[in-house]
Amino acid sequence: MTARQLLETLRTQKVAVSVEGLILKCRSTIPEELKAPLRVLHTGMRAVLTGRQWLGLNGTGHTIELSTEQVIPAEINYLCCLGDGSIGGQWLKISRNDRRECEKLFAGSEVEAIKQTQWEEPTAAEDTTAA
Repeated sequence: MTARQLLETLRTQKVAVSVEGLILKCRSTIPEELKAPLRVLHTGMRAVLTGRQWLGLNGTGHTIELSTEQVIPAEINYLCCLGDGSIGGQWLKISRNDRRECEKLFAGSEVEAIKQTQWEEPTAAEDTTAA
């Protein structure tokens, strides 16, 4: 699902959507299945509604212009709408939980890699920081 598709889906569900500063306002009840995608894509939806650029920040600190008509590239870790910083906003961090819960919002195999990773604490023998 893309930011533009989510906006259209909300409109079909009779949810009025508007922007007030940094806030995306939804007037009506948001269907439960759209709440998680909305949590991730609200910056892209604000970009559509305001005509501003949608930006992503990757792990190496490079800013990339995103398309609201495409899924988020796998390497993107933060999102914002151009100009958010000038009105008190900040980059939205994409959590691992959001990637797992909303995997259809992201392109590439990184989502699959995150899902398959076993998050275990290293043993003392594996811990390279131990003295």
